[in-house]
Parts: sequence; structure tokens; C-alpha cells
Amino acid sequence: MNTELFNQYQSNPSIELRNQIVEDYLFMVDILIRKYLGKGVDYDDLYQVGALALVSAVERFDVSKKVISFPSQFIL
Repeated sequence: MNTELFNQYQSNPSIELRNQIVEDYLFMVDILIRKYLGKGVDYDDLYQVGALALVSAVERFDVSKKVISFPSQFIL
């Protein structure tokens, strides 16, 4: 986890920093949604919802808690 980037974002929230963090962690969305494939929902729909949840997770994340899998609870 890039705590330096999160610290920068928390001290000075900007869309650019948030988007950079989201792009760095989009791989987690892909990993987490794979277990839901084949259950009636398209991959693209799952990925889109997961990506939006990741944005929410980044905005709410508290660096002081030091949780490595921060977006999991939001994505699932």
C-alpha cells in the first residue's frame, strides 16, 4: 500500500490524487468480482460497480488504521 500517496490525499484531497490511487488499486476490483462471474451479472457491470465502490473506499479510507485490504468491504 502506498501510504505516502494516501497521506498526500488526506492532507490535500484532489481528484487527481484520488484517481491515481483508484487506478493503482483497480486490480483488486478485478480479483474480487471474479467469484461473482457466471451468476447472471455481466463482467462489465460488476467492474463498473466495483470501480465506483473503490472510489468511495479511497475517499473514506483512514490511513491511521493501516488496513491493507481497505476496498474489500466497499466493493463486496
